[in-house]
Amino acid sequence: MKKMTLLVVSLCLLCSIAYGDDKSFIDVSEEDWFGYDVIQLMSQGYVSGFPDGTFRPNVNISVEEFITITIKVVGEDEVIMDKTRWSDGFIQKSLNLEYVVEGEFDTYQRNITRGEMSRIILRASKLDIPDNYQEYSSMIVDFNDMDAYWQDISLRVYTTGIIGGYPDGTFALNKEATRAQASVVLNKLLEPDRRSIPTLVIKSSFDDRVLYLRYKWNLLKPTYNGERFIEKPSIVAPYSVGTLVDLFIQDAVNTLKYVRILAGVSEDIYDSDSANKAAQHGALLNAVSGFSHTPDQPSDMDDELYNIAYDATSSSNIAMGSRNLSEAVRYLMEDADTSNIDRVGHRRWFLLPKLNEVGFGHVKGTESWRYFSVMKVFRNLNTIEREYDYVLWPNETAFPTEFMSSGTPWSVTLNPALYDRSKTSEISVVLTRVNDNKVWNINWSNTDKSGEYFNVETNYYAIPFCIIFRPLMNGETYKNGDIYTIKIDGLYTVSGQKTTFEYELEFFDLD
Repeated sequence: MKKMTLLVVSLCLLCSIAYGDDKSFIDVSEEDWFGYDVIQLMSQGYVSGFPDGTFRPNVNISVEEFITITIKVVGEDEVIMDKTRWSDGFIQKSLNLEYVVEGEFDTYQRNITRGEMSRIILRASKLDIPDNYQEYSSMIVDFNDMDAYWQDISLRVYTTGIIGGYPDGTFALNKEATRAQASVVLNKLLEPDRRSIPTLVIKSSFDDRVLYLRYKWNLLKPTYNGERFIEKPSIVAPYSVGTLVDLFIQDAVNTLKYVRILAGVSEDIYDSDSANKAAQHGALLNAVSGFSHTPDQPSDMDDELYNIAYDATSSSNIAMGSRNLSEAVRYLMEDADTSNIDRVGHRRWFLLPKLNEVGFGHVKGTESWRYFSVMKVFRNLNTIEREYDYVLWPNETAFPTEFMSSGTPWSVTLNPALYDRSKTSEISVVLTRVNDNKVWNINWSNTDKSGEYFNVETNYYAIPFCIIFRPLMNGETYKNGDIYTIKIDGLYTVSGQKTTFEYELEFFDLD
């Protein structure tokens, strides 16, 4: 009976349930990274190919297929085959053995992910997991993007050498597994010598941060180049606000997520239909009535439209000239012009820790270069209280040169629940470039908004305590490998104790 079971399985294994060449596959070579493993599994009857002699290594593998091969590889292939579907007996066996838990999969016919594959492997095998497996977390670039449940699974399987990461250091938990990947993983169960046990490397905080920021940039950088509008706005009566393409807005949301990651605050933000609608009204009003947080009502604009639009312009970051919303976010983060450097208000709203719901609007004006962008960041939006001590731009440890020009002001925003914002007269900054020991002493005497500048701003722009300073670079730029130390003296805690705030960062190139 057991031989008959294996024969039936060999006919229905892997995707098309088809026969393959019992000696080789025309699309698998021993030189392929997966070649040895596929050939070994095929020679033992665990996998088969397609009628045309192919194995199709880059095709995704389904949950039922992976379960079936796993059951066979671990030697639990005494299954009942009088079921409706060819895989039912193997799935029931996996449930009985608790390799799979009832309800974990909505369907067994869909593709399996690398994370789900890892979970089954851990349950179906007795792998040696090192006691210090949690120390390997810094070696997985996307570790912080997983919840605690999947973090534990990924670390356990990663440290056994059964499933490794990609060349960029990511584990790619939610990526669908291929037939080639599944073959390598399952043959490693049979041949322990094939496992690549990782050597624990404790990265410096700088290296770890650089890897993570490059990884997140590749995920979040703008990619959309299509039409902006589903419905184009009309900037003449009868007015129409128009509707933006979702992907155009998503690029802006992702850019805002990324600058928040750079600053060390939560990227958990989202755009809502209601906030986008309000922002789009505001962009229309700016295009019609002029660029302002408080634009006048055009005589031919009805009250309802104007009131919605005015509420948006007066509760948003606004920009003129940026051809897309992502560009507008980055422009406003600079806040380097003489009108904004004294408070860097746009930046502070974008980096408000409790920011959660946002909205984006964009309208083209009468001239070809006049694009009006509105980013709703406060008033009547959902927020989430999040703990923080400070918000830095550029942030400590590692910061990309692409987000810091020579004219960009630095900002240190402090939590007024911890630091006394009523005592600012003694505050000063010492900025040192470690590479050549060049020092900038920046204080209240530096008032040139076009050059070296200093200010402490305590009005309500998101967080009402911000130290702003810009060194005079004299044509220099922030370069890859430049290390800076920052020391801020003259601060007081809310308990009255005089204190100093210090940090260090190194610039790097994203690309």
